[in-house]
Amino acid sequence: MRKLGIVLAGLAVVALAAWIAGMGSWPTRRLVTLRGFVGGEKMELLEDTAVKRLLARRYGLVLDCTKSGSMEMIGGQMPADVDFLWPSSQLALALYGRHQSAAPVKSEPVLYSPVVLYAWDRAARALVSAGFVSEHNGVFQVDGFAGLIRSAMDGRRWSELGLMDSTTLSPIVLPVAPVSTDPVKSNSGSMYTGLLANVFAGRVCRDQDVKAVLPRVKAYFEKLGYLERTTSDLFERFLVTGLGALPVIVGYESQIIGYAKKHSLRRPEINRRIRVLYPVPTVWSAHPLMVLRPEAEILLQAMQDPDFQEIAWEKHGFRTGMMGIQNHLSDLPVRGIPETIARVIPMPAASVMDTLIKALALHH
Repeated sequence: MRKLGIVLAGLAVVALAAWIAGMGSWPTRRLVTLRGFVGGEKMELLEDTAVKRLLARRYGLVLDCTKSGSMEMIGGQMPADVDFLWPSSQLALALYGRHQSAAPVKSEPVLYSPVVLYAWDRAARALVSAGFVSEHNGVFQVDGFAGLIRSAMDGRRWSELGLMDSTTLSPIVLPVAPVSTDPVKSNSGSMYTGLLANVFAGRVCRDQDVKAVLPRVKAYFEKLGYLERTTSDLFERFLVTGLGALPVIVGYESQIIGYAKKHSLRRPEINRRIRVLYPVPTVWSAHPLMVLRPEAEILLQAMQDPDFQEIAWEKHGFRTGMMGIQNHLSDLPVRGIPETIARVIPMPAASVMDTLIKALALHH
C-alpha cells in the first residue's frame, strides 16, 4: 500500500505539472482582457475555441475584439482603452504613422496570406478561354492580369466571354472587372488598388506616376458600384449571391481554406464550383499585430507560439510568419493551393497609397 501511495502521489505531481505547463501559471491566475480592432477575415480565427483555450491557459488572456476594416481602424480617432490593432497589411501599419500621433509600442507581422481572386468555375473557364488565366497542375494563374484589367477598362462584359446565368439563361452583362472591397475602408481593397496602380503605371507605381494613374484607378472603382467594407463581408456575399451577381471577387487565400474547414459538408461543392485564381504577379498581405499599450505585448508572444501558428494554418489558412514552421498542403480541404507563391510584386510606397486612398475617399 505504501508503494501504491508513492506511485499515486508521483502521478498526481506529474499531472499537476502538466496542467500548470498547459496553463502557463497556477490555477488561480487572473485572466487579463485585451481590447482591440481586428480585420474581419481573422475574426473566426480569434473566435476558435482552440485559440481561446490557448490564450487563456498558456498566456492568461481573453480578447475583446471588434471587426473593422483595416483602413478604418488606422484612420479614425483611437479610443483610449484600445490595447491592440490587427490590420491586414504592412501598408496599414505604414499609414498608421501618417494618421496617428503616437507610434505603436511594438509591431510585427505574425501571419501572411496572398491576395487572390475567387471565381465561380464557369467564370474561371471563360477567363481561361479568353486567354487571361492558365492552369498548371491544378493551380489557376492569372497570367494575363494586366490584359484582364485593360479589358475591364475598355468596357468588356462577361457576356462577351460567353458567360450566361444558368438559371435564367440570360447573358451576364456585368463588367469583367473583379470586384474588391472598399479601398478606403478595407485592406484587401487598398492592396488591390496598389495592384491596379502598378498595372496602369507599367511598374511599381511611384509618386511621379500618381497623376497619370489616379484617373484610371477612380474609373475602375466607379464601374463596381457598391463595395463592402470588409473582406469577410464580400466573401460571404460572393458565396450567397452566386455567379450572376459576383462572377469574380478579390480576397485572401486564407478565406476559402478557413471556410472549407468550418463547413465540411460543403467541401465537395466548394471544390467543384469555386476556383482560386492567383494574379501574376500578386502581393502578400502581411498581418501585423500592432501593440498600443505595454500590457498587450504578451499577445504578440502568444501569436508567435507554434501552436497558435499551427491552428492559424491548418484550420484557417493563414501562412506562418515564423521561421522553422512549415505549412503543409496535405491536410488542406480545398484544391488548387500552391505550396509557395513565387511571383510577387511590391506594393507602391506608403506615400503613393496615401495619395490614392485619400483621392478615392473624396468620391465616396
